Amino acid sequence: MAVSLSQAKQTPPKATPAKQKGPAQNGKNSAPSTPASKPTPKGKGEKTPKTPATPKVNLTLPEIKAKMMESVKKGITLPKAQPKFENFVKHGHNVSDPKVIAELWKWRQSLKDEK
Repeated sequence: MAVSLSQAKQTPPKATPAKQKGPAQNGKNSAPSTPASKPTPKGKGEKTPKTPATPKVNLTLPEIKAKMMESVKKGITLPKAQPKFENFVKHGHNVSDPKVIAELWKWRQSLKDEK
């Protein structure tokens, strides 16, 4: 009663369920989920007139000193190193003239002595 190996392994093949086509890689479908939007035509007559930028008014030396004194009274300390003070004046008060910056530095030095 020897059963051959070929007969023992011949089991009826299992029915595999038909694979459904799932979403593509990374869960993205090839078809977009929302309909494509059409670009809206822009009318040329709908432009709003832009107001011109107001020009920056260069402040005079006494005005800059007054603004700095107000900030000192509010509790803001002025930079004590000359390079940092120059940067503060250039960017904080929009001063680009080196003569004005030098004059303000001298003024700042005199403030230091008074305190």
